[in-house]
Amino acid sequence: MLSSLSCFEKTFVVPVLAAIIGTFNYLGNIDILTEGWYSLWSQHTLFICYFFISVIIGIFVGCIWRVEHTGTNMNLLMTHQSPFRIVLSKYVVTCFITTLSLIWIMALYVISGLIAHVDGSIPPELPGWILLGTIGIYSICAFQIFISLIIRNFVVPVIIGFIGGLSGVGFVAKGIPYFSPYSLFGLAMNQRQLGNANITLFILVSLIFIVGFLSLSTIYLYRADVRSHE
Repeated sequence: MLSSLSCFEKTFVVPVLAAIIGTFNYLGNIDILTEGWYSLWSQHTLFICYFFISVIIGIFVGCIWRVEHTGTNMNLLMTHQSPFRIVLSKYVVTCFITTLSLIWIMALYVISGLIAHVDGSIPPELPGWILLGTIGIYSICAFQIFISLIIRNFVVPVIIGFIGGLSGVGFVAKGIPYFSPYSLFGLAMNQRQLGNANITLFILVSLIFIVGFLSLSTIYLYRADVRSHE
């Protein structure tokens, strides 16, 4: 079993691996990837968006729910807090860690570009990509909070997150990025697709996912756990 500390560490170690892979992929195809910093960003986000970030969130959320899923710890916790406060606290912690991960991803991108001597200047759109990426990733956090609550197995929600990340590729490619939380994040981090996106719709759908999954988690926690142990 992974400890909470090791889960925390993975949220920062995995982006380093993604940055290394993305940078080497960029350098290995520099004759084709000719847009400098923009090309480097595409290689970094390719691995982060569709392979790593959803797994990172799945692992961390599984860690923070694991104690409550052991024995009667959930009942004990619910004697002191309401279901909504429990869900909200888990969500806030998850969002905080993923926000730090995105900032770390941005820093690794800049560091990698400087080390690789990428031509041109750092894209001025970078803060906007990270801001929208943060909004999109918060919807993934809400979904994973719900999945890890109803599925008390540590591994299955992580697998679901991995599959969700892969499915986001198809949704973005087919022009239906608002179909899932994973594709929203992929859209935000894809500078080409984002240029044609409806930002208002993006934010609205993200909020719907966030409110929807947090509400489902609260309802489930109230009905499934409280009623079953009265």
